[in-house]
Amino acid sequence: MRIWTDGAELKSNVQTGNPGGVAMDTGTVRTGEYSYRLDNNGGWWHIGYFSECDLYVQFAIRFNHSDGNSWFHRLYNASTYVSQIDFIYRTLVFYCNGVQKATYFPRKPTERFILVEYHQYIHPTNGIYEVKVDGDLIFSDNGLNSGVGPATYLWFGSNWNNRGYYVDDIAINSGSGAYNNSWCGDSRSYIVVPDGAGDVTQLTPSAGANYECVDELPPNTSDYTSGSSIGKYDLYNVGSVSSWLPSSYGIHAIHPIPYAYGISNDYIKIGIKTSGSEAWSAPIEMKGSWDAWTPIGFEAEPDGTLFTPATLDLIQVGAMSSGSV
Repeated sequence: MRIWTDGAELKSNVQTGNPGGVAMDTGTVRTGEYSYRLDNNGGWWHIGYFSECDLYVQFAIRFNHSDGNSWFHRLYNASTYVSQIDFIYRTLVFYCNGVQKATYFPRKPTERFILVEYHQYIHPTNGIYEVKVDGDLIFSDNGLNSGVGPATYLWFGSNWNNRGYYVDDIAINSGSGAYNNSWCGDSRSYIVVPDGAGDVTQLTPSAGANYECVDELPPNTSDYTSGSSIGKYDLYNVGSVSSWLPSSYGIHAIHPIPYAYGISNDYIKIGIKTSGSEAWSAPIEMKGSWDAWTPIGFEAEPDGTLFTPATLDLIQVGAMSSGSV
């Protein structure tokens, strides 16, 4: 099951933690329009939150130095980390539950993005830890004490001055569910915005057409749609995805990202419509300021059919006023 996808396009809205020294970068990207850039000592941020013991984690990273950046990445259970990755003198060093397990000397780490993937099943006696770099398996072991679960978030940061890097295409699969229950497999994150009205327009636009109030990137809070009646919703078209996404690509998941404002006990649902059927998320409690939430994932059409670039041309995404629950 895909539990997280993050291509950096919404940066400050989907990350949590203390993002000091973290910015969006448009000059050094792997996929889409943005990457995360970490510049200074003390900058760090969280990706999550979730609650899983069997995780497949992927991210692409490009360093802007070659001499060191100890513990730039960790997987945490609350305040205790269960795995860690260092970059020391051009070498990636992988730790599971405090024990060094593997090292790897990547090619040209300051000139290109390196794809890092790891699988960690957290268990005191039957744990698993596996590592891939650029698609090649470099370490695999089982029957480990791999820490105490469940894992709750990823951490990216730096403890060395001026040892920055870029991160893009973050993805997390859990080992459960019917889809995306193994390696992420060089996932890339693309973001699209509404470009036309869908089949339903029940929310109230601040001005103009409904879809024109939710089509900006980054989001613009000066125009928006609103609604206070439970069950009222909008659907939006997202344009011709197949015109730019190759037909050979598999679609891991679609993540409509709500960017909204509400008061305590106000809720919103996020949904999709495709092949004539709708699917909606559980109610999401809104916050007292403009913000976005963990991307809501739809891994297949409502009838279980896997997405393709062609079927995405017909998809509509939407938001529903869910009231108080």
